Amino acid sequence: MRSLRRRPLQSPTRLAIAIACALGAAQSQADPKGPAVVAGQASFVSAGKTLTITNAPGTIIQWQGFSIASDELTRFIQQSSRSSVLNRVVGQDPSSLLGRLESNGRVFLINPNGIVFGQGARIDVAGLVASTLDLSDADFLAGRLRFIGTAEAGPLTQLGMIRTQAGGQVVLIAPRVDNAGSIVAPGGAIVLAAGQSVQLADAATPELRVTIAARPGEVVNVGELVAQGGRVGIHAGLIRQDGTVRADRAEWGPAGEVLLRGSSVELGQNSVTSASGSTGGRITVDAGTGTVRASGQLLATADGGRGGTVRVLGGDIELPAPTIDASGTAGGGEILIGGDVHGGNAAIANARTTTIGAGTRLHADGGATGTGGKVVVWSDGATAFAGSIDARGGAAAGNGGFVEVSGKGTLDFRGAVDTSAAHGATGTLLLDPSDITISTAANASMSAGPNFVGTAAASNLNVTTLQTALASNNVIVDTTSAFAGTGDITVNNAVTWASGNSLDLRAHNNITVAAGATINATGTGALRLIANQDAAGGGDVTINAALTAHSGGISISGVGISSVAAGTLTTTGLANQDAGTVSIAATGAVNLGGAIVATGGAAGAASVGRNAGAVSISGTNVTTAAITSSGSAGNGANQAGGNGATIGIGGNGTISTGALIANGGAAGGGIAAGGNAGTITVSNASVAGGTLTTGALTARAGAATGAMLSGSAGSVAVTESAAALLSVGAIDVSGQAGGSGG
Repeated sequence: MRSLRRRPLQSPTRLAIAIACALGAAQSQADPKGPAVVAGQASFVSAGKTLTITNAPGTIIQWQGFSIASDELTRFIQQSSRSSVLNRVVGQDPSSLLGRLESNGRVFLINPNGIVFGQGARIDVAGLVASTLDLSDADFLAGRLRFIGTAEAGPLTQLGMIRTQAGGQVVLIAPRVDNAGSIVAPGGAIVLAAGQSVQLADAATPELRVTIAARPGEVVNVGELVAQGGRVGIHAGLIRQDGTVRADRAEWGPAGEVLLRGSSVELGQNSVTSASGSTGGRITVDAGTGTVRASGQLLATADGGRGGTVRVLGGDIELPAPTIDASGTAGGGEILIGGDVHGGNAAIANARTTTIGAGTRLHADGGATGTGGKVVVWSDGATAFAGSIDARGGAAAGNGGFVEVSGKGTLDFRGAVDTSAAHGATGTLLLDPSDITISTAANASMSAGPNFVGTAAASNLNVTTLQTALASNNVIVDTTSAFAGTGDITVNNAVTWASGNSLDLRAHNNITVAAGATINATGTGALRLIANQDAAGGGDVTINAALTAHSGGISISGVGISSVAAGTLTTTGLANQDAGTVSIAATGAVNLGGAIVATGGAAGAASVGRNAGAVSISGTNVTTAAITSSGSAGNGANQAGGNGATIGIGGNGTISTGALIANGGAAGGGIAAGGNAGTITVSNASVAGGTLTTGALTARAGAATGAMLSGSAGSVAVTESAAALLSVGAIDVSGQAGGSGG
């Protein structure tokens, strides 16, 4: 029989059959044999195939053998559910429990030769601790769950049904633990731990309760672990989960917690890992610096409240095709794959590489009335993403959520993200590699699997991929931390999108828009180019192609900002809409060769003219081409013109501008007022010298029609602080047709 426990374990079923067959000849005498009470008190009554032990709390019994045949019952009668009895096998045979074990208290079974709960086993206790590692008498009596084994310690296989009372605990410990049966602990805790030295520090706190100090082993679950509203923890070197693990809660209240922690964790395609309820629970898959490969389902959904939390952490993470869902009726939860936002949360370990397959589905939706949740996919090295992410606002109310897909080294993004909101604000998609080029080329190169590594310090974001993302998300492309590259963003091909969502390009260093690479928000979305975002990269913005955004506006910032003649900036309003604003803020020089136009959109039939958008420019030395910020004309009888806006230019050195125009729009036919003119301000704050030169400055009111007075003309203010050259072009702030001058 000793050779049984040394034989390599091929499968849970095979081990159980082997032990059952080896003991089959002695089935009629399989009940526990040779008891000796070494602490506490116990009495033993055998009646037919039933053995009844009545024990005092803290009793320790040594057995020559502890097995139960399929037609036998062993029952421990204890004072209460908090009472415990320790059963230690000192003989040479494994324990084969094929029948029934019952107790109103907690039962400990220690057998270093191996333990099998057979397919027909039925365990019904207040709590169960079964281990092939030893637990000393002193630790048991002191309530310390500290288990130490030898190299000869056998495996533990569970094929039967183990059930505790409400709030009970099931703890299975061995160098290898296999579960192909069912373990149910309503509102309690289930712990499967594999190693040769295991300590449970706090059974009520799954993150802290298990320490494996020597030779982590293997846990395989192809069965069912159920702790309704409670906690399930699996701790080992290698974890293979292809069964069901549930900490769901059926009644109203938060779901429980599931923790899978090892040096290598594999979740099979048939696996279900769930902590769902009226409020979502928590699932943590943590391989430390090792590997996680996950398929199947990970569910922390909520039917009534907010979704829960799912974290998949490890050194190298590969998700071929899992479904991970943290959606909730009242709001989406949180999904973290490989790290937190920007990889900047010290409490969440960052992955080296993260690879998300095309079959992966990540959901953190807001259900009926909630805001979409938070989803982060991160690695410190190379991130490849080809799956889909939803963090949508609720169907009746709620804003979209936040999604980041980033790689500290490289990013290969070819997936789909949706943070839309039917009745709220669209959420945000953040793409955060090191250096990034936006072009028609394929997404960033990756080496062949299974070890996915970025092949360059820079990543490429395909234009079509970006445009698809902009259809349902506000998108942020961010290289704020330089990492392995310089933190640049380069746009090499044209980008166009029609939604009302915004595009932010945020660089640690430079942003360059190449010749011909126009960026055109044809809808109401905003465009923002932010170089040197972290005030550490010293980045400039260089514009060699036209940028267009209508009512959403254009905002550009950096150290230096420059454009060629083709690099025009246009925020003219769409049909019957006001123009968007233009904001340019540099800590260094501004040199704009392209014109800026922020006029009101063409008025629709029988509509008033639309208002212009404000233009603001600041830097040290500032040079601009022509700038127009005028209202549009009214359309039809008795339709007033739109108003001009403010043009403000401030510098601290040398300033030179082209013509600046902020006129009001003309009235339509009939009797209607022209639009009010805007305001033009040019100021040089330098007291150390420098010159200020402008082109023509015009802020005229729009022409009225009929007997109506025109709108008011605007104002022009030009200020040169130093006693240096001041040269101003023609100034026109006149009123029109009965309007006052400026």
